[in-house]
Amino acid sequence: MLEMIKGCVVPCAETLCEQYEKKESGFVANVNASKIKSIFQYFITMQSERLFFVLELPADANDEQLMRKDNTTLFQ
Repeated sequence: MLEMIKGCVVPCAETLCEQYEKKESGFVANVNASKIKSIFQYFITMQSERLFFVLELPADANDEQLMRKDNTTLFQ
């Protein structure tokens, strides 16, 4: 089971595990919460050229409620 950060709730979290997928534009990874900081630090120190980093975070639950049209519409 993937170790989540405090406050993170994911449907079917018990089915997730640490893994990665290489893509044309980079990679996508599931990383245990306790390893996130060290993986970022290691990755950055490995780079010899400038890099561009994007960290995608989910919306805060309160913000998501404000963006919904009604209670039955999923935020997209």
